[in-house]
Amino acid sequence: MVFLILKVNDYFRKGGLSINIMKIPFVDWFLDLLGDDLPSMTRMDEYMEYILPLIVSYSDDISDSTSFAAKDWLEVMEEEHYLEAIYHTYDVSVHQLDPRISIEDQEKVYQRSVEGNILVGTWDSFNEPTPTLSIKTISRNDEYEIVFVNADFFILKKGAVKDQKGDRLYVLMGNEDLIQDLVWLEVMELLYNIYRYRSRFLIFVGAIVFFIVLVLIFSVF
Repeated sequence: MVFLILKVNDYFRKGGLSINIMKIPFVDWFLDLLGDDLPSMTRMDEYMEYILPLIVSYSDDISDSTSFAAKDWLEVMEEEHYLEAIYHTYDVSVHQLDPRISIEDQEKVYQRSVEGNILVGTWDSFNEPTPTLSIKTISRNDEYEIVFVNADFFILKKGAVKDQKGDRLYVLMGNEDLIQDLVWLEVMELLYNIYRYRSRFLIFVGAIVFFIVLVLIFSVF
């Protein structure tokens, strides 16, 4: 039984279950009993600095560009009055359907769409000294450190240089189906739940097993 719990937990740590699957009321109720709520902060960067060290071990392979390529990512904006939807797409050429050509050897097209207005450029990724994403457009060239990616979130870090607005260190993007109706604080809770659900999963399963054992013991006597 212990071996089974450990195997299930290992599967879960590797991303075998998504946030949506684990968004079950009873699980939330159990985790609330354990406490460990997300502390209140002011800025998105503050939340990111707190949450990222807790969830980085649950990231997909950030050195593998197929983890984020050919997907539409919706950017999370901290400014609540900012109503325009910003999408980022790190696409590849039509040759992506040819398994003989690796993604590293394909043409990489970057698109940034703001309410239908599309800015086109190119992107590339490299892994030395750290996984990095390079974006080139007609107006600017940017490099970001890739810090986290899974099926639901893609997070980039600008490094020591702030965003052009002068007040952003991280670029947080998410799956549109998951975050499109959420404000940024609710997205912070979703990110934190990656840690809460997965770090507490073994405790949750253990509690269920313990309860079952107790029921079996009392049923015998």
